[in-house]
Amino acid sequence: MRKFVGGVSLALLLAVLPGGVSAHPDHAEDDGVLSPLHAGHQHGENDGHLPAVRRNVELVGKLDLFADAEQPGRVADVAVHGDHAYLGAFYEPECRHDSGGVFVVDISDPANPRKAGFIPTTPYAYVGEGVQVLDLDTPSFTGQVLLHNNENCSPVPGGLPAGRGGASLWDVTDPADPRPLAQHVGDTDVATTGGIPHLSSPHQSHSVFGWQQGEKAYMVMVDNAELGNVGDEGFDIDIFDITDPANPVLAVETGLPDFPEIVEDPSPNGNNAFLHDMVVKEVDGRFLLLGSYWDGGYIVLDVTDLPAKPVFLRDTDFGSSEPFAAEMGLPADWTPEGNAHQAEFNHDNSLFLGADEDFNAHRVTGTIAGGTYQGETFSATQGSDTPPITPETPMAGPTQFLGEACGPVLPSTEEGEIALVVRGTCTFTIKVQTAERAGYDGVIVFNDQQGGAGCEAQVNMLAVGEIPSMFVARSVGLKLLDVSP
Repeated sequence: MRKFVGGVSLALLLAVLPGGVSAHPDHAEDDGVLSPLHAGHQHGENDGHLPAVRRNVELVGKLDLFADAEQPGRVADVAVHGDHAYLGAFYEPECRHDSGGVFVVDISDPANPRKAGFIPTTPYAYVGEGVQVLDLDTPSFTGQVLLHNNENCSPVPGGLPAGRGGASLWDVTDPADPRPLAQHVGDTDVATTGGIPHLSSPHQSHSVFGWQQGEKAYMVMVDNAELGNVGDEGFDIDIFDITDPANPVLAVETGLPDFPEIVEDPSPNGNNAFLHDMVVKEVDGRFLLLGSYWDGGYIVLDVTDLPAKPVFLRDTDFGSSEPFAAEMGLPADWTPEGNAHQAEFNHDNSLFLGADEDFNAHRVTGTIAGGTYQGETFSATQGSDTPPITPETPMAGPTQFLGEACGPVLPSTEEGEIALVVRGTCTFTIKVQTAERAGYDGVIVFNDQQGGAGCEAQVNMLAVGEIPSMFVARSVGLKLLDVSP
């Protein structure tokens, strides 16, 4: 068995089994995915998904907002107020200084919608799943306020994001004349996740939601820079007082350290709990935040007494095993997918409707074929824009440890050799393309976080390259190095 620095070279055999893959949208600035819109398709490739259907609905009108655009695009979120719809513009596939913003569409004649305007983000920022129009009536403001999130992209392929994060607030009382109230409102603390410093100030935000509570108004946002995992910074729920929407003030930060009881043991496949989306609604005199906390399930927090810390009320569990495993022909102990993505209360608040999300149609499973841990299996997530690993195109071969692979590396010396790379310092694209240039036929990236549950989380990584790539938990990476985790 060939020796190298940091461990021994092991043969690896991968197979793809039926079942969803953990769609952990990570918060780090190494292109861990936070948005589900990537790779040229809404949820990865088209293969393996149910065919599109339309039942009990009638198409009334349509409008192509990107017909005259210099680059393709898509809509990530929609809000409606009166005769106007507000649609978030998501960049794809190139990052430009004018990539993102919010389209304003006149829908007074639903059969003939027309573009009425465009509210741009600042350079290299784009709008994800956080578009809302809030009808405000406070001592400081009366009218309609558009809220939207800001995430960043890099103008250099594989580079670090260049834009600013947070949330932006616009006066859209006159939809034909939107006026900025406050832009890039968010947490400005220095934060590091997965060994990657968050350069955006304020932190990027994937989603935002506002509400009025008496004479006060608030806005809650996802803090991409602070993971919810136990052992990480964890305060990924930021709530701002927007009673005066031109001067938002941070009211409270909270997150998993304040309600660790939501973590399941065993955790769903992916093993990552963080806030993805949320709504707030008054129910029986209390204001309840319904949060989609990914592998932590759906959570309900009482935010009635802000700026006091929200009170944890309850959560859902995915359970220790997939309840439909038997009818799908899977092992009885097949772990659930998790991935609590978005939820809404029903009309009378007796129920809520939740939507889990998987990025790929198949879970990737691998087997270690040599060394101390020979025969052990593990699960993995695949890179977004690299050749897919399928039953017809598995990835198998000896492995070579390349450290972080952010600079020159040892060239491959064997056919089918797979680069084993640790997360950190540079983006996933840089790591994949570094290994590709060095002659490797595949890349496995493992998590580098040293403590807490975060080191066992799986990232659905944004990575561009011509060789297959995947991400595994830290313990798996160490076992591939023949080191005890």
